[in-house]
Amino acid sequence: MPAFSRADDVIEAGFDELHHINQVMLNFLSTPLTDTRTLERFYIPAEKSASLDLDSLEVQEFIERLRNKNIVVDPTLATFDFIKQRNGEIVNPYKTIADFMPPDVRRSIKTSTMKIADDKTAKRYEASYKKMVEFVGRLYRVGVPIVAGTDVLAGFTPHSELALYVKAGLTPAQAIQIATYNGAKYTNTLNDRGTVSVCKHADLLLVDGDPTRKSG
Repeated sequence: MPAFSRADDVIEAGFDELHHINQVMLNFLSTPLTDTRTLERFYIPAEKSASLDLDSLEVQEFIERLRNKNIVVDPTLATFDFIKQRNGEIVNPYKTIADFMPPDVRRSIKTSTMKIADDKTAKRYEASYKKMVEFVGRLYRVGVPIVAGTDVLAGFTPHSELALYVKAGLTPAQAIQIATYNGAKYTNTLNDRGTVSVCKHADLLLVDGDPTRKSG
């Protein structure tokens, strides 16, 4: 969203896609004076999302607008794990790969963007992040289109993004569909990609087991 704009503003202006879960949450938490070019775009959702009532009329009407207008949401949940990160910690999306990264990348993923002064603040930010994950699940279940994007470490973050959709209540198969079929559908490339079909481009990864089933 442009600075000083909320999701409702840009939808009214004709936008058909919203990126980043923090910007979606700011629709309910910011004011016309909030400068989203600053770190306030992170701190406000971290401070206030935990107390947002997702069953409130304001939120429900917003979700209904997204569905009725077929607004695509690209949450980038894995990226925003950092809002609950303390300096020196490795955020969840990178814990399994950190040891294999170059030293400069390892250092960067241990450096927090947020200033978290105490345990109370850490718990509040953690609760806010969980509310963001829950919100994405609610969007999906009512029919708001979701696509799987990230903002960091191309090639390594998408699997964490999909795992968070499962935490939001989606099945693994639904999460995989978001990353494949939905990506092609909403970029108008479904004619030659997005499904395993004759005459379509193939970019396949073979794995042991069934990725449509939860492990453990």
